[in-house]
Amino acid sequence: MALLPDVCSPWVLLVTRQSSLLDVSHREETRSAAVTFCHVRADRERIVVPHAGPAVLPVAAGTVLLNPLFGAPFGGLVRLRQGSSPA
Repeated sequence: MALLPDVCSPWVLLVTRQSSLLDVSHREETRSAAVTFCHVRADRERIVVPHAGPAVLPVAAGTVLLNPLFGAPFGGLVRLRQGSSPA
């Protein structure tokens, strides 16, 4: 897992394993490994746990589904007024 920031090159790596959420020492071990093995950006603060806690997967799924709505909140209304069907 410590090499994921090199492969994906994300600004933030979100750790969703249950053990990481409950055990702070596991989270610190993951951060230390990332600093040791990452070649792109060795930054401990890039590895975070979700603010949603153990319900991270349902929240993530909801985020994906709601993304079009948040991206263009009135887009569906405009399409309906123009007579086209919603996508």
